Amino acid sequence: MTADHGRPRPRRSPPPLRRGGGWRRRIATLLWRRAERFTLPILGGPVFFAIARAAYRLNLIGILRQEPGLTFPQLKQRLKLEEQPLHVLLLGCVVLRLVRKRKERYYCGSVFARHLFDRSETFGVGPFLEWMQHIVAPSMRYLEESLREARAAGLDAFPGPGDTLYERMAHDPRLQAVFYAAMNARTRPINDWFVAAVDFSAVRNVLDVGGGDGEVLAALAVRYPHLQGTVLELPAAARLAAERFRAQGLEHRLRAATADITRDDFPPGHDCVLFAHINGNHSPATNRDMLRRAFAALPAGGLVILYSAFMDDAATGPASSAMISAYFYCTVSGQGRQYSWRESEVWLREAGFASITRAVLVQNHGVIWGRKPRSGQDV
Repeated sequence: MTADHGRPRPRRSPPPLRRGGGWRRRIATLLWRRAERFTLPILGGPVFFAIARAAYRLNLIGILRQEPGLTFPQLKQRLKLEEQPLHVLLLGCVVLRLVRKRKERYYCGSVFARHLFDRSETFGVGPFLEWMQHIVAPSMRYLEESLREARAAGLDAFPGPGDTLYERMAHDPRLQAVFYAAMNARTRPINDWFVAAVDFSAVRNVLDVGGGDGEVLAALAVRYPHLQGTVLELPAAARLAAERFRAQGLEHRLRAATADITRDDFPPGHDCVLFAHINGNHSPATNRDMLRRAFAALPAGGLVILYSAFMDDAATGPASSAMISAYFYCTVSGQGRQYSWRESEVWLREAGFASITRAVLVQNHGVIWGRKPRSGQDV
């Protein structure tokens, strides 16, 4: 045999992947996916939030709800976005299940996406997205400092005087508007459950301690035409409450008064003291003190009501309690967190209230109420 030195040798193809080890790859892939499922919501949280907020503000879901099955070029035209940005947005929304893709057409995702992320919906997520963007996210960067230094370090994100978020917001009307829009959007759907759960037909006059802009008290007054009441608040919030009462034609029955609810005595003349969504702002000691002052201000047989979201008694959830506890502590006051049903009931008993009852409204939102004993009544 003679070698043909004139011909170049054929190039060898790259070797195939080694056979074997397939089970190792499958196990590694499975573990990787499970680890990603655990870590990605944590590590990707800020990015996924930004995608969802952008989709809401661009009204992507509203457009797909009106015109299901749009193609990429059609969405590019409707949203007035360039090609690369639209790829980024649509991939994120498909992963978040805000949008479904079938072949080359796009549709709304789940029923929750359709109703919560359509800007035309009354009870959408818009106010919460802005609250998260402008209040929660900037302040949560300081959570570690809050935990280490035992203070509301998140307030460093909001310049101005005052030791609480409410005092800082009083100097920033834009921030205050974002805050109350979110808080009212949160409580408004639950207020119907609240006014149905507690019978106010025998109540004459409600003192709404820390009642914000008067949303809850106004809802009660609309349901019970005989009811009178007072919101007790810091000056900036009291002004907002008074404006609401005038706008709703309730000023002849409802009024707003100013006070430091953490220190001042509560005024007499009310047969019900309401604490609506404020106990989490304060420390256990402040909550106990406020309930003692409520007991002193009430007549015998008077009613005290805690209306809030509660942590479960085992202190294991729900997830919203973990989120809101960090917010209360880092951003609002450096004092509070979300409390359990049992903790709140203990405070009421310690203050002297009897006939303590709890009622679950929806999810972890609920009501706890008690009465100031009449003479000779067993506590």
